[in-house]
Amino acid sequence: MYFRMTKPRPIIKGTTYLLTRRCARREFLLTPSKEVAQIFTYCLGVAAERHEMVIHAVCVLSNHYHLVATDPKGNLPKFMQWMNEFIAKALNAHYGRSESFWAPGSYNAVKLVEANDVARKIVYTLNNPVAAGLVERHEHWPGLCTNPESMLGAQWSVERPTIYFGRRSKLPKYATVTFAALPEVDERRFVRDVREMLTVEEVAQGEERK
Repeated sequence: MYFRMTKPRPIIKGTTYLLTRRCARREFLLTPSKEVAQIFTYCLGVAAERHEMVIHAVCVLSNHYHLVATDPKGNLPKFMQWMNEFIAKALNAHYGRSESFWAPGSYNAVKLVEANDVARKIVYTLNNPVAAGLVERHEHWPGLCTNPESMLGAQWSVERPTIYFGRRSKLPKYATVTFAALPEVDERRFVRDVREMLTVEEVAQGEERK
C-alpha cells in the first residue's frame, strides 16, 4: 500500500503571505464575542512574538480568518501551527466541544511578491465582511478587523485567557499584537494607498447592493 505525501511547503525568509484558515464544516466557531476576540488576539500575539512574524492586517469572520504577515526568519510553519493549535484548544474548551476545529488539511498561504500585491490582499482581507454582505463598511464588523491606519504601529494587548490556559500556565500573562506596514516602503503613502483602494471597493459594493 502506498501513501501519497503532501509536498513540503517551500519557505523563503522575508516572504509576505496572505494566510487563510477555515473552520471545520464552515461552522461559525469564530463568531464575534469577547471570548473569541481575547483568545484569538492572545494566540496571535504570542505566536507572532515567538516566531518573529510581522503582522500587517487581520480580519476574523465567523467561520474563517485572513491574515497578511511577513516572515523574516522563515518560521511560518511553526507560527501557524502554534497559533492554530492553541486557538482550537482554547475555543473548543470554551464551547465544550472536542471535535476538529479547523477544516481538514493545512492553512492556505499565498505568496505576495510586490508591494502592490500586498496592498491588494490587505484590501481583500479588510473588505471581507463587506464583500460577504454582512456590513456596509469594514469598520462596522463587530469581530476582529484592523484598518489601514493600524499599520502605523497600532497595538492590540490582552490578558492571558483563563479558558483552557489556566492560572498556572507558563505562557505570558499578557500578549500584544503590533501591526506594521511593509519594510522598505513609505509607510504613510502605503497606508494612504490601501485606504483609497479599500474605499473604492466599499463604494462599488454598496452600489451593487442597491
